[in-house]
Amino acid sequence: MKSPTAALASLLLVPVFASVVDFTGTWTGSLTVMRTDGNSQTVRAWADFKQEGSLITGFMGDGPEDRHAISEATLKENKLSLRITDGGRTLIF
Repeated sequence: MKSPTAALASLLLVPVFASVVDFTGTWTGSLTVMRTDGNSQTVRAWADFKQEGSLITGFMGDGPEDRHAISEATLKENKLSLRITDGGRTLIF
């Protein structure tokens, strides 16, 4: 017979493991770009991520035919921050 403490401990751990985010896969959607002149533009967004623990690699762009390698990714408290450096410009998400 399991002890009540062991049963309670296993129930308390379920939400912790259930809340872990895995960004692996292909993501699509739209993105609103805010320009330095104050104007904004909505564009198509595409990403292909591979996650191993807290390490995330992959590509982003407006589709697989126009993709840019992620140069830096940070995953903290299920929040993903990305940096892409391409052709002298840096994009931060």
